[in-house]
Order: sequence, then C-alpha cells, then structure tokens
Amino acid sequence: ARKFFNGEFQKVATARDRLEVLSQFFYANIEEKPDGTADWRFSKKGILETVTQGRSEDRWNEVQSLKMPTLWVRGANSKELSPENYQKILGSNPLISGVEIPDAGHWVHSDQPTLFIAALKNFAGGF
Repeated sequence: ARKFFNGEFQKVATARDRLEVLSQFFYANIEEKPDGTADWRFSKKGILETVTQGRSEDRWNEVQSLKMPTLWVRGANSKELSPENYQKILGSNPLISGVEIPDAGHWVHSDQPTLFIAALKNFAGGF
C-alpha cells in the first residue's frame, strides 16, 4: 500500500492538488494485513458513501438551519469550494462567519496549519 500511494497513485490521480498530502492521508487510513493484502482501516461502506454521495445531495437546508455560531474556513486556492459558493454559504445564515486562508487548497489544516489554528483560536475566543 505504501509503495502504491507514494508512487503510482500520485501519477494517475492528476486531477487534485497536493497529491502527496492526499496519498499520506489515504495511506494512514489503510491497514496492511499479515497476508500482504490491504484494506480500509475504517468503514469501507461509509467511505464509499461519502465519496459517491457527498456532493450529490443538497445541503443548503442544513446550512441555513444552523443555530449556533459557526466558522466556515476556505482555502483561497480551493478547487473544491468555489468563491461563489463560499459567499453563498456566508450569506445564507447570519450565524456563519468565514475565514479564507491564503496559499491553501481544500486541505487548509494541512496546507497552512498555523493560520488554520489561529483562525480557530480567534473564533473560539482566543484560548
């Protein structure tokens, strides 16, 4: 599994940014078995449902019905969340505040961990 995610995966999965980070994430969630096979460490069914249905269902009602202060973080270079949808999210509920982190893609916490943590601390009151 390690060889695949450090090699072939990064050659064939060209549609995403920062493939080395994505491959490390996937590898961390793979369990290598004594017989040499590998499988997901967690619920394979849940992972597949997230990948196949995660973007197919409309979630605007859930966003609009949030009843507590919510921080929505977007990486300025994200290809997953467009600036237009981000602005729509922020405008859909007055309890949602937003922070856009520069030089970060969709995996903000990995691309800019210091800025991500600072944004969370600021939102939570600075602890």
